[in-house]
Amino acid sequence: MWKKENIEQVFINYRPQAEKLLQNTDKVKKLLQQAIEKAKQNDGIIGESVRNLELTFDMFRDWLKGEYQHVPKRSLMTIAVTLLYFVSVVDFVPDFLMGIGLVDDAAVIAYAVKHIQSDLEQYKQWKHEQTQSPITIDISEST
Repeated sequence: MWKKENIEQVFINYRPQAEKLLQNTDKVKKLLQQAIEKAKQNDGIIGESVRNLELTFDMFRDWLKGEYQHVPKRSLMTIAVTLLYFVSVVDFVPDFLMGIGLVDDAAVIAYAVKHIQSDLEQYKQWKHEQTQSPITIDISEST
Protein backbone atom coordinates (compact mmCIF):
# COMPACT_ATOMS: atom_id res chain seq x y z
CA MET A 1 0.00 0.00 0.00
CA TRP A 2 1.18 3.43 -0.84
CA LYS A 3 1.89 5.71 2.11
CA LYS A 4 0.00 8.96 2.57
CA GLU A 5 3.31 10.85 2.38
CA ASN A 6 3.98 9.42 -1.10
CA ILE A 7 0.59 10.56 -2.31
CA GLU A 8 0.92 14.01 -0.78
CA GLN A 9 4.29 14.36 -2.53
CA VAL A 10 2.58 13.62 -5.86
CA PHE A 11 0.24 16.55 -5.23
CA ILE A 12 3.13 18.83 -4.31
CA ASN A 13 5.15 17.80 -7.38
CA TYR A 14 2.31 18.09 -9.88
CA ARG A 15 0.74 21.30 -8.53
CA PRO A 16 2.77 23.73 -10.74
CA GLN A 17 1.80 21.74 -13.86
CA ALA A 18 -1.82 21.67 -12.75
CA GLU A 19 -1.91 25.44 -12.21
CA LYS A 20 -0.54 26.00 -15.70
CA LEU A 21 -2.88 23.41 -17.19
CA LEU A 22 -6.02 25.02 -15.74
CA GLN A 23 -5.21 28.18 -17.71
CA ASN A 24 -5.56 26.37 -21.05
CA THR A 25 -9.01 24.93 -21.70
CA ASP A 26 -7.91 23.06 -24.83
CA LYS A 27 -5.14 21.24 -22.94
CA VAL A 28 -7.54 20.43 -20.11
CA LYS A 29 -10.02 18.93 -22.56
CA LYS A 30 -7.29 16.86 -24.21
CA LEU A 31 -6.00 15.61 -20.84
CA LEU A 32 -9.52 14.75 -19.73
CA GLN A 33 -10.07 12.74 -22.91
CA GLN A 34 -6.79 10.86 -22.36
CA ALA A 35 -7.81 10.07 -18.79
CA ILE A 36 -11.23 8.85 -19.89
CA GLU A 37 -9.64 6.51 -22.43
CA LYS A 38 -7.15 5.16 -19.90
CA ALA A 39 -9.94 4.61 -17.35
CA LYS A 40 -12.00 2.68 -19.91
CA GLN A 41 -9.02 0.48 -20.77
CA ASN A 42 -8.33 -0.30 -17.12
CA ASP A 43 -11.85 -0.50 -15.70
CA GLY A 44 -11.53 -4.06 -14.41
CA ILE A 45 -8.11 -3.45 -12.88
CA ILE A 46 -8.71 -0.41 -10.70
CA GLY A 47 -12.40 -1.05 -10.06
CA GLU A 48 -14.06 1.34 -7.62
CA SER A 49 -11.44 4.02 -8.26
CA VAL A 50 -12.67 4.20 -11.85
CA ARG A 51 -16.25 4.76 -10.69
CA ASN A 52 -15.10 7.63 -8.49
CA LEU A 53 -12.97 8.94 -11.33
CA GLU A 54 -15.93 8.87 -13.72
CA LEU A 55 -17.95 11.10 -11.39
CA THR A 56 -14.95 13.40 -11.11
CA PHE A 57 -14.66 13.44 -14.92
CA ASP A 58 -18.34 14.35 -15.21
CA MET A 59 -18.03 17.21 -12.73
CA PHE A 60 -14.86 18.49 -14.41
CA ARG A 61 -16.46 18.24 -17.87
CA ASP A 62 -19.57 20.14 -16.73
CA TRP A 63 -17.31 22.78 -15.19
CA LEU A 64 -15.37 23.09 -18.47
CA LYS A 65 -18.61 23.50 -20.43
CA GLY A 66 -19.69 26.24 -18.02
CA GLU A 67 -22.73 24.26 -16.91
CA TYR A 68 -21.55 23.68 -13.33
CA GLN A 69 -19.53 26.47 -11.76
CA HIS A 70 -19.63 25.43 -8.09
CA VAL A 71 -16.23 23.71 -8.08
CA PRO A 72 -13.82 25.38 -5.65
CA LYS A 73 -10.33 26.18 -6.94
CA ARG A 74 -8.77 23.68 -4.51
CA SER A 75 -10.94 20.92 -5.99
CA LEU A 76 -10.07 21.94 -9.53
CA MET A 77 -6.39 21.73 -8.57
CA THR A 78 -6.91 18.33 -6.98
CA ILE A 79 -8.66 17.04 -10.09
CA ALA A 80 -6.02 18.50 -12.42
CA VAL A 81 -3.18 16.91 -10.43
CA THR A 82 -5.01 13.58 -10.39
CA LEU A 83 -5.57 13.66 -14.15
CA LEU A 84 -1.96 14.61 -14.81
CA TYR A 85 -0.67 11.78 -12.65
CA PHE A 86 -3.19 9.27 -13.99
CA VAL A 87 -2.20 9.79 -17.63
CA SER A 88 1.50 10.27 -16.93
CA VAL A 89 3.83 7.65 -18.34
CA VAL A 90 6.24 8.49 -15.51
CA ASP A 91 4.58 6.94 -12.45
CA PHE A 92 5.95 5.80 -9.14
CA VAL A 93 4.94 2.29 -10.25
CA PRO A 94 5.00 1.98 -14.07
CA ASP A 95 1.59 1.08 -15.51
CA PHE A 96 2.97 -1.69 -17.72
CA LEU A 97 3.75 -3.86 -14.66
CA MET A 98 0.82 -6.27 -14.75
CA GLY A 99 -1.20 -6.47 -11.60
CA ILE A 100 0.57 -3.69 -9.68
CA GLY A 101 1.18 -0.99 -12.28
CA LEU A 102 -2.01 0.90 -11.52
CA VAL A 103 -1.88 0.62 -7.72
CA ASP A 104 -0.31 4.05 -7.38
CA ASP A 105 -2.88 5.55 -9.76
CA ALA A 106 -5.71 4.04 -7.71
CA ALA A 107 -4.15 5.38 -4.50
CA VAL A 108 -3.88 8.90 -5.94
CA ILE A 109 -7.47 8.73 -7.20
CA ALA A 110 -8.76 7.52 -3.82
CA TYR A 111 -6.82 10.27 -2.02
CA ALA A 112 -8.20 12.92 -4.38
CA VAL A 113 -11.79 11.69 -4.14
CA LYS A 114 -11.56 11.71 -0.35
CA HIS A 115 -10.45 15.36 -0.41
CA ILE A 116 -13.16 16.52 -2.80
CA GLN A 117 -15.92 14.22 -1.54
CA SER A 118 -18.22 17.01 -0.35
CA ASP A 119 -17.88 18.78 -3.71
CA LEU A 120 -18.67 15.53 -5.53
CA GLU A 121 -21.76 15.03 -3.34
CA GLN A 122 -22.95 18.56 -4.14
CA TYR A 123 -22.33 17.89 -7.82
CA LYS A 124 -24.29 14.61 -7.68
CA GLN A 125 -27.21 16.47 -6.10
CA TRP A 126 -27.01 19.20 -8.76
CA LYS A 127 -26.82 16.58 -11.52
CA HIS A 128 -29.83 14.77 -10.09
CA GLU A 129 -31.80 18.02 -9.99
CA GLN A 130 -30.92 18.68 -13.64
CA THR A 131 -32.45 15.38 -14.71
CA GLN A 132 -35.70 15.90 -12.85
CA SER A 133 -38.50 17.15 -15.05
CA PRO A 134 -40.60 19.81 -13.41
CA ILE A 135 -44.17 18.69 -12.90
CA THR A 136 -46.68 21.26 -14.01
CA ILE A 137 -50.30 21.08 -13.10
CA ASP A 138 -52.87 23.23 -14.79
CA ILE A 139 -55.17 24.40 -12.01
CA SER A 140 -57.25 26.69 -14.16
CA GLU A 141 -60.84 25.56 -14.59
CA SER A 142 -62.23 25.31 -18.05
CA THR A 143 -65.47 27.15 -18.47
